[in-house]
Formats: sequence, C-alpha cells, structure tokens
Amino acid sequence: MTTASGHTSAIRAKKVIGTAVKDKSGSKIGVIEDGGTIVALNRASEIYARKDGADVRNALAGVPNKEFYVPGSILQVSVDTSNPIGFGSPPTVPIFFEGSPAFQVSGDAVSVAHYANDSPLLSGWILGGKYLSGTSAIADEPHGKGRIILFGFRPQYRALSEVTYKLFFNALLYASSTSEDLGSGAALVHGPSTAHPHSGVAHGQ
Repeated sequence: MTTASGHTSAIRAKKVIGTAVKDKSGSKIGVIEDGGTIVALNRASEIYARKDGADVRNALAGVPNKEFYVPGSILQVSVDTSNPIGFGSPPTVPIFFEGSPAFQVSGDAVSVAHYANDSPLLSGWILGGKYLSGTSAIADEPHGKGRIILFGFRPQYRALSEVTYKLFFNALLYASSTSEDLGSGAALVHGPSTAHPHSGVAHGQ
C-alpha cells in the first residue's frame, strides 16, 4: 500500500505511485489497467479529476475564491448505500470540506456520494454552494481490470471522522475484492483477496 501526504500531496502522489497515473496524452498506463486500485483523498484526487478529464472531472477547477470558498466546514452528502463503498453507511453523512474538489461523473464512472442541493452546510460557512449541487463527493472510476476511487474530502480527518472511516475502509476492501457472476445478472463482491495486490492510497491537504 502506497501513501502520499503533505502540502505537495498531488506532486508526491504522482511521484510515489509512478506508472499508475495517466501520462500527458491521457493514455491509461500501469498497474490500474492490470487490476490495481488507487484510492485518492481530498486534493490528491485532483491528479485524476482534471478540468478536462474524461469520465471524472473536478467541477470546481477554475472557479475563483470570490465565487466559491469553503475554508473548513462540515457539509452533508448523500451516500449510495447500494454501492460496495457505501455498504453499511447511513444515507446521509457529514464530511469535512476544506479547499476540496467536487466531481462531475460521466461514462463508466459512478457517484458513491453526492451533494443533494446547494445548501449542504451543517457547520461553519460556505460561499457559492450552487457549485456543489449535484456534484459527487466520492467517485468510482473503473479502468480496465482496476479502478480509481476518489474522495473529495479527508475521510480520516484528524482521526475524528468516525462516520466516514467506514467509507474509507470499504474503499480499501473493495480495492482487493473480486466480483462473481451469480448467473442471474447480479454480481457478488468477494474480498479481500490477494488477486490484485497493486493498490495505493494518496492523501493530501
């Protein structure tokens, strides 16, 4: 398991994970296609959710602070509890948002948790909540046999965010799980296993 953190989280995550990231031409390379998984937290997710991204992009990229700003507040997100990452979670949870990305998903990517409206504030303050409405706080983007799981917040913030630890741990378990066809169109998720040992976690401010 690979971890990157600190003020230069995005740069360090790319350096540490190496060939697991996309190159400048946008081609998908490295261990993800072969079945590995990357779990990126908060601003480390910006490596994979660029403004010009394909299936997942950062909806807040390029939005000036005078229009959208959340310096450190508690926001509410709605969780898809039918997704393996959301298993066992309440349908809505509080998250700590601090200069974080928010995702717009398309194609094969799916939203695991999203901002249901333009007033998600639970504690603190927010400017420009309209930019969050309908965007995702957690995105799951499959690539070949692997996947990239993006958190638009820090689920492990100061070891106090007990309600979001479940989502983080589920993502780690999902990273090492495999699906089995039940013969009726449904799929059963097994895990963890050693089938896909190449997984990494990148987290940042």
